[in-house]
Amino acid sequence: MKNKQLAIIVLSLILVASCVSKSPDISKWRGPNEDGKFPDKGLLTEWPENGPTVAWKYDQLGKGYSSPAFTSDRFYITGTPDSVGFIYSFDHEGNLKWKKEYGPEWMLNFPGSRPTPTIYGDLGYVMSSVGVVYCFNTKDGENIWTVDLMKTYGAPQIKFGMTEVIRVDENKIYCTPGGTKSNVIALNRFTGDLVWESKGSGTPSAYCPITIFNHGGVKYLATVTALNVMALNAENGEVAWTFPTNNESAIHGNSPLYRDGNLFIMNGWENGSFLLKIAEDGKSIERVWENDLMDLENGDAMLFGDNLFGSNWEQKGFSCVDWKTGIEKFTTKEFNSGTFIFADGLFYWYGINGQVGLVKANDDSFEVISTFQLEGKKSRDHSAHPVIHKKKLYIRYDSTLWAFDIAL
Repeated sequence: MKNKQLAIIVLSLILVASCVSKSPDISKWRGPNEDGKFPDKGLLTEWPENGPTVAWKYDQLGKGYSSPAFTSDRFYITGTPDSVGFIYSFDHEGNLKWKKEYGPEWMLNFPGSRPTPTIYGDLGYVMSSVGVVYCFNTKDGENIWTVDLMKTYGAPQIKFGMTEVIRVDENKIYCTPGGTKSNVIALNRFTGDLVWESKGSGTPSAYCPITIFNHGGVKYLATVTALNVMALNAENGEVAWTFPTNNESAIHGNSPLYRDGNLFIMNGWENGSFLLKIAEDGKSIERVWENDLMDLENGDAMLFGDNLFGSNWEQKGFSCVDWKTGIEKFTTKEFNSGTFIFADGLFYWYGINGQVGLVKANDDSFEVISTFQLEGKKSRDHSAHPVIHKKKLYIRYDSTLWAFDIAL
């Protein structure tokens, strides 16, 4: 009897230990909540005239537009020294641990690697601009599996090269080949095997990172293809609804932003933005408002309460509009169009011409506290999204990654 009791106790301890396994190291696009907001505190409230101190920089990445993807002890980034893409792994002090070739990259307009890698535990995922999804081992960069979206799923090549951040959801990954049959797909993240394929909207991919959200007890995916916004059931790919964008440029590099049954869409390139209200059953939508602001094709938006912040392409500058009505609250043109992130009460703006700014949003205006010009060209291709990690501001342009010390 005693031996039996001892065996039960030992088995129970083993089961408990297996349930308390370490959670996987995850790195998501635009911060831990995928919203551009970073948790760091104790940061500089103003900068010297030439900007914060450069802790280190690495200038041999090769051309590209990806941002660093951080885990607990490493970060990962892509670059194209010639015409072939590489994944680079660094420690947090900027020491290169390894680099690994993964395949051809886009070398036409705006040449270089595109999306930021997505990291989930020991596996990383990246899509090349020629439509190949790679799964790699984060310890050494070795390829685990590869799926060619053009050959396997009929993905059409698009104007600026395929550019989509891979979304991970438990044991699946999602992406948008943009084919007529396989418009959106879910793959097994361990093997690359097809889980489901959806006809979606039937229009080509448009650079949009998928948003995952829950509504009415159902998990959905929202994305924007060339001519449509759409939502799909995340479990089976069933289309819940589609909505036309009427944007002939077919450039939608911003994630849809969901809150409380509403979905905000930055329509890109002179087409403004709009808010959709999703029906309670998730099967239909109606437009709540639209305006001509926040039309930058890859700057993303950010929400605080009912204050919605974003950047403008046609009218330039940055704006704040009311989430519920779309009415403009205030705008500044002191700073050009660009992308931005947020930490410790302040915005970090990165303009398309390389200007970097530290900005406070007051009740009725933006206050630009400090600015500096990133070294290098002032051309309109500064579009890699900044990242803040452990009190350092990371900005990538062309072949160079800067780490700025922004600790108080």
